[in-house]
Amino acid sequence: MSDFLSEVKPVITADKLETLSKLCYQLKDLRAEEKEYQTREIIDYLMIRYESISIETIKQVLKKYEQLEHNISQNLIPSVLNECNMSEIKLKTDERIIVEEKIKASIADKRSAQAYAEMIKKEQELGKEYEVAEKNIASLFKAELRIEPSEEIYDLLIEKNIPYDKKLDIHWQTLNKYVKEKMERGEPIPESISVFKYQETKIK
Repeated sequence: MSDFLSEVKPVITADKLETLSKLCYQLKDLRAEEKEYQTREIIDYLMIRYESISIETIKQVLKKYEQLEHNISQNLIPSVLNECNMSEIKLKTDERIIVEEKIKASIADKRSAQAYAEMIKKEQELGKEYEVAEKNIASLFKAELRIEPSEEIYDLLIEKNIPYDKKLDIHWQTLNKYVKEKMERGEPIPESISVFKYQETKIK
């Protein structure tokens, strides 16, 4: 049998389609553009029902709504489409549900110096001179060191676990872009950078 004939085309049952439609409706409602209006509605409801309620309680209620949105977007809808080997589907309402692969990269504060040095070394492993590698990585960070950078200094500080004179900081979007580009090129990610992969739902 040819590969073409043996291919299994994605199939979605009526039950799953109905589930997706309901989840889509919930997600749209939770993501409504009139967020301030929705927040006001929730607060008014709580105030009417309980007469007096703390700000911390209101924050916790709103947090529950955010958690619900994340669960539908990142778990429930993706799991249904994954079971059907699909990444997107068009509903009867002409809306498209699209599940995208996402990454979230982070560096712990105590590992910022180590990450900085490792990122430079990864550039060197790709054939760049140290000065060029250091300049490329330094451009990604918000702050510069108060010491004159050199390979020997970085290695010594990391080896002796001595903190830098100024905290190194990189914006999360810049870090995500750096990691994503590395992954797309099949290049290794520095061990000091934590990478969390997840799926997220978009409705168009």
